[in-house]
Amino acid sequence: MLSQCPRGKERAYEEFEALAMSSGFSSCERLCCAYDMWVMEFHK
Repeated sequence: MLSQCPRGKERAYEEFEALAMSSGFSSCERLCCAYDMWVMEFHK
């Protein structure tokens, strides 16, 4: 994210989870890791 957006921000899983919950999602799940990047799924 930092290389693609000038104001990009690195976030920990807990920060993504809190952001998802505050946005109305019911759960956040890490599916797999590839090249030090996580694929995450948010559920409504």
